[in-house]
Amino acid sequence: MEETGVVASAVLVIGSRVHPETGAQLTYVACRHEGMTSERPEGALESRWVDLDGTRLLLPGLFGEVDAYLARVLG
Repeated sequence: MEETGVVASAVLVIGSRVHPETGAQLTYVACRHEGMTSERPEGALESRWVDLDGTRLLLPGLFGEVDAYLARVLG
């Protein structure tokens, strides 16, 4: 995830869909955090960790399969 500096490994494909507004084909993948790169990527303004409520606040209309997965693993 070079745009954030996060180093992660894929664990599970959660689901996929065609985005209702853009028409883009999206695949949602659960990842394990492995670390951070040593440098902040150019153009990266902000990255942060949020809990489930924070995710729902930042991403209203979160894809149902992703929301259900996060609720299951985060409690």
